[in-house]
Amino acid sequence: MTTLHITLESGECRFAIDDHTVVVPFGRVTIASCIITDPPLPEELTNAIGLVFDHLEDVDRELPAVVAMEHVTIAGDGIDVMAAVEVGGQAALPFPLSHEAAEDLFRTMATEAVADRRCNPGLPDEWVQPIVGVCATVAAIVRYYRLDHIELVAS
Repeated sequence: MTTLHITLESGECRFAIDDHTVVVPFGRVTIASCIITDPPLPEELTNAIGLVFDHLEDVDRELPAVVAMEHVTIAGDGIDVMAAVEVGGQAALPFPLSHEAAEDLFRTMATEAVADRRCNPGLPDEWVQPIVGVCATVAAIVRYYRLDHIELVAS
């Protein structure tokens, strides 16, 4: 089984299949910096998703084995928080996240004002702002690769 391993960091994202790795210059902070207003404006969210898409096209060119992937994992900054928000508390990793759940998490986090977002069970105060960048990135990856699910894993 060919697995694409993704690692989300604050300023970059790594994509690896076997011993081939591509690093692209976006991360949860980069994506979150596209989102300024509270709650985020639709155009800010569109630009954040578009930025991820642009870099995923680079990944496709530099890591052609991605077309043969059968499984996708994502680790890194905020992935455990995303799983915790999905279940409303502590979540064990690995955690399978369906396409629908990824979209729902993104939609919820991206359309709530910070004050409302703060009330989500499983969301620590220090992640109230950055979680939008994490959710936008995961939703963009799921959309771009048309994944049925993505596996959230520990770093």
